[in-house]
Amino acid sequence: MSALKFSLVHPRYKTKYRVGNWREYERGLRNRGPAAKHGSKGVRGWRKLHIGVSENGHIVAAVVTDSGTNDASAVDDLLDQIEVDIERFTGDGAYDQWSVYEALAPKCKTIVVPSSKRSVESGTDTPAGRARDATVARTRDVGRRQWKKESGY
Repeated sequence: MSALKFSLVHPRYKTKYRVGNWREYERGLRNRGPAAKHGSKGVRGWRKLHIGVSENGHIVAAVVTDSGTNDASAVDDLLDQIEVDIERFTGDGAYDQWSVYEALAPKCKTIVVPSSKRSVESGTDTPAGRARDATVARTRDVGRRQWKKESGY
C-alpha cells in the first residue's frame, strides 16, 4: 500500500449492497503525500474503495474512486466484474438514481434502495421502473421506518 501512497481510514463503513450475502463496503482511502508527511497542509484528497464481497468473504469486485465521484457511478464497474446473477442489491440513498436501477434490473432480482422523501412514482413499465415504483409506493404507504424493517434494509 505504501507504493500507492494510500492508507486506510479507520474501519467505519457503510453496507452498500447485499447479493444474498454479498456485500460491497465503501471505505475512504486518504492520499497521504509529502505534504501530509512533513506537516504542511495535510490531507489533500481521499479515495473510496468499493468492494464486492461474496457470502463466504471473498472479494469478487473492487473499484477505487476519488472523493468527488458519485458513489452510484461505481455500480457499472462493479457489475462488470461480477459474472453471476445478483439475488439482492441494497444501497443507501446515494444509489437512488435511474442509472443504478437500469444497470441492476437485468442482473438483480431484488433492489433495495431507500427513495428520497420527495420521490414520486414514475409509472414506467420497465423492470427498473417497477422496482423503484414499488419502493416509493411502499415507503409512502407504511413510512420509511416500517419499509426498512420489511425490506431488510
